[in-house]
Amino acid sequence: MSTMFIKSRFLFMFLLLIPNSTAIASERGVVRGIVIDYVTREPLINANIYIRELNTGTSTDADGKFILEINTPLNVKMEVSYIGYETKVVNLQLEETEEKEFTVYLNPGAEMLEAINITGSKIKETTFSSTNFVTVTTEEKISTTFYSSTADVLMEEPGIIIQKTTHGHGTPVIRGLIGRQVVLLYNGIRLNRPNFRMGGNQYMDTISPESLGRIEITRGPTSVLYGSDAIGGSVNMVPKIYESGGPGFRFYPGLRFDYSSADNGRKAVFNFRGSQGRLSFSGNISYKKIGDLDPGGDAERQDPTGWEELNGNLNLFFEPTEVHTFEFNYINVNQDDVPRYDKYADGSYEKYLYDPQKRRLYALTYNFSPALSWLHQMRLNFSYQEEREGRFKQKPGSLKVTTENDRFRTYGAYWNFSSVIGMKHWLTWGGEYYLDKLKSSAYNVQNSVPSLKMQGAYPDNSEYRSTGLYIQDIFMIHPKIELRGGMRFSYVSFNSPNVVNFGKVEDEFSDLSGFAGLLYRIRPDLNLVTSYAKGFRAPNFNDTVVLKESGTGYDAPSPGLKQELSHNFELGLKNERESFQGSIFGFYSRLNDLIIRRNGTFLGLPFYDDNSNGVWDENEVPIKQKFNSGNASIWGVECFGSYIFGNHSLRSQVFYTYGEQANIDESTDAGFTEPMRRIPPLTGMFAYRYSGSEKWWLEASSLFAGRQDRLSLDDLDDSRIPVGGTPGYAVLNLKGMLKFSHFRVITGFDNIFDELYKTHGSGIYFAGRQITISLQLSHPDTD
Repeated sequence: MSTMFIKSRFLFMFLLLIPNSTAIASERGVVRGIVIDYVTREPLINANIYIRELNTGTSTDADGKFILEINTPLNVKMEVSYIGYETKVVNLQLEETEEKEFTVYLNPGAEMLEAINITGSKIKETTFSSTNFVTVTTEEKISTTFYSSTADVLMEEPGIIIQKTTHGHGTPVIRGLIGRQVVLLYNGIRLNRPNFRMGGNQYMDTISPESLGRIEITRGPTSVLYGSDAIGGSVNMVPKIYESGGPGFRFYPGLRFDYSSADNGRKAVFNFRGSQGRLSFSGNISYKKIGDLDPGGDAERQDPTGWEELNGNLNLFFEPTEVHTFEFNYINVNQDDVPRYDKYADGSYEKYLYDPQKRRLYALTYNFSPALSWLHQMRLNFSYQEEREGRFKQKPGSLKVTTENDRFRTYGAYWNFSSVIGMKHWLTWGGEYYLDKLKSSAYNVQNSVPSLKMQGAYPDNSEYRSTGLYIQDIFMIHPKIELRGGMRFSYVSFNSPNVVNFGKVEDEFSDLSGFAGLLYRIRPDLNLVTSYAKGFRAPNFNDTVVLKESGTGYDAPSPGLKQELSHNFELGLKNERESFQGSIFGFYSRLNDLIIRRNGTFLGLPFYDDNSNGVWDENEVPIKQKFNSGNASIWGVECFGSYIFGNHSLRSQVFYTYGEQANIDESTDAGFTEPMRRIPPLTGMFAYRYSGSEKWWLEASSLFAGRQDRLSLDDLDDSRIPVGGTPGYAVLNLKGMLKFSHFRVITGFDNIFDELYKTHGSGIYFAGRQITISLQLSHPDTD
């Protein structure tokens, strides 16, 4: 074989290899996917896809999709970002010519939280996309509201009235239900204790509003997610959490001073936030000194109604990596000498003070949010609460002073997981466990001689346990249609030793709650929603083993009660545009085995024999016990709207609630139907605001309510409700804000026509004509 032939053959083979080697050098992999808003479940257009190591990227198209060809093999990080959303970092590994497809869900950033709630579904979603009627009271709204108690912040929320037994306490009434039938939460942590009463209570006010970033209110049963007590709805108070870590140390202080003339109320708040690297912190210290409240009209100043309060809170946020975060919350609220005014007003007590009223809460939360996984988010929370309540009581003409003390220690945990399966299922599941341990005692002091320790309002060393497991799915069967369904198994048990006249009392309750809802997107700005929810409430200590004077009688133990059940149906229409937001909801609730309070006996007597002489003396009150009545029903309509045009804005809301319940005539044992207790009348609000610029605005608002003369037998026997019913009212208020750089002034002229008014069931009249002023100073770098 010639040399020339060999060389030619070798050259030919080499030339054949050149294209092949070029092909090997240019082998490319393909990355394709879609980027979706985790909250609205809609694709994000023009989201950025970027690989920093390769300095290459792309963006999503009109359908939220992207495609990227890359030389392989490789092992890099892919960043997915969108303005106003948290950036996701995805570990991307591609082998030779490999193709991978991703679905990336982006969470809205902190600046968008005003439009987000997690109360009704335990996942982030807008109020517009929820099948419940949900509203969010924002941090800005809280900071521009004058309040004496935390509940006052909700005064203008649709579908809610605030019942106030005294000036320092307030309770939200949601769809005619109050106190123990509404779940209170702090950052998702259950606050309801087994001593919650049938009527209003003060426990929302053991969370200071200065510490809150927002309050989320869900109307209607939320028992699937929150278990017992969530028949009327849920109120989640979310703390201010700043996630602003960065290089170096940052510290931003602020001050707030408030004054209100009707009660000579003074409040000072020192707040702060800052960061050091990946650690952020925020908190405040506040002090209140509130005097006796002057009501409207010719009524005399309500004496005593003043009290003092010292609060503090601290929040820490630590983000060691992009997918792991830790959050620590601490709150400490101390109220001293809070008088229960209705007991003074009706002459039943010479002294009735809540002292002390304290809450301490510690909570640690761990969040895990992997970039791409079947598990979208995991949230684990562990909490410890200590709540102390003292009551100092003395009747007119008596030398005996009674001091009662209750101390709850609560150990709690909840765990919540969320996953997105395909692009059609938003799955949420988890559970919770709470253990309440109670120490209760009482002392009598007469002629300066204290008695031995006695049983308090509840048996000492009682325990109450609550456990629940739940699952909920949001199923997108069509871009315009979502189905929701959920179930929860709840188990509640308690034991109380040494219940007077009964010995040891134990009981347990279980329930399978359910929820089903449908959302239909008529237009991008118009949603039709409908739902059914089953709720339940297990009897607590105040129902079953209580022994104390309350209202118009003396509550005695009532073991053997059944749990309350509710079945709620509602239909709503939601509209959300750039200039207009509004909703209208109609609902119907059926309550079974409702627990009511009626005359009973204790130690064989129909009255509480305070002096043990066997005779019903003039100042002694009847025995009251709890019974499961027949059925009750509540229906109503709630609507609100907000419209912005230029520098002008209008805001209004109105709602009507109607309730009936079964009862028994004790003289004949015959059944009859009567109005439900404390159902509010037609109530609403209207406000107009003119905003000259970001530096100032003026607002005129009116709160109004009709007369409520549909009264139950308990209402007729309640000294807080005037004879003939609670009169209607219309109150006109003015408010304005003026901002100078990092300093702003908010002032108000409330109840301009000096109306004498109170909400239905309240034991105190609200403030008469008054001037309010708030001076707020923030760090220049936080404006």
